[in-house]
Amino acid sequence: MPEVKRHKPGTFCWTDLTTSDLEGARVFYSELFNWGLRESESSDHTYTMMQAGGVDVVGMGQPPELHGPPAWLCMISVADVDAAAAKVREAGGVVHEGPFAVDDAGRMAVCADPSGATFGLWEAGIHQGAGRVNEPSTPCWYELASRDTAASAAFFKEVLGWEAQSGPMGGAVYTTFLRGPAPVAGMLAMTEEWGDAPSHWMVYFQVASCEETAQRAASLGGEVCVPPTEIAGVGRFAVITDPQGAVFSIMQMHR
Repeated sequence: MPEVKRHKPGTFCWTDLTTSDLEGARVFYSELFNWGLRESESSDHTYTMMQAGGVDVVGMGQPPELHGPPAWLCMISVADVDAAAAKVREAGGVVHEGPFAVDDAGRMAVCADPSGATFGLWEAGIHQGAGRVNEPSTPCWYELASRDTAASAAFFKEVLGWEAQSGPMGGAVYTTFLRGPAPVAGMLAMTEEWGDAPSHWMVYFQVASCEETAQRAASLGGEVCVPPTEIAGVGRFAVITDPQGAVFSIMQMHR
């Protein structure tokens, strides 16, 4: 796939890891996905751009104080982050941080929908977001696990104009969020099997082999929480926790 120059408003554009051990995370992910590293000094901590094919695809940093466990933050492109943050509040969501400027890279806000799932809003400056997507070692899908799918669907329709389309998948009901005719994300309902886990967004990284990547993650100190599993007509996925505790998924697409 050619390099992505711009992400349309209302689509996911960037994924950001906040970790308790930046050096350990860089080693784990660079060896797992064969990512290159590009250092970027922010105003308060070192931030690393991880690269695939010579372009930035995700970022990771270790703030001076970590509020909450290590986690990936999934970020959505918007034309005006201040206006979008206002819509979040009007629609019953919460703006936890911002909007604020990230030097000349852009402006962002950290928000949560009514179910409590955290996500980011990004108004691009010189940083548009991931330069490659939907190919091995890059983000390929975003999925919301919600404890109130009706509230989440109504919220994202009001804030971002997403339409929710639901249907059976793997013995459960799966919702696809659409921006116009194009799918932008998925959603599933959290059941008792999830225990006390909060609502959350999950990033999926595309891989050539789900089995091989899961085995490599385990050998590097990660934990395979959900082993490679088939989704009929879609591909094979697995859920992994990195050595610092951040959770992500991998997907081998059937094409």
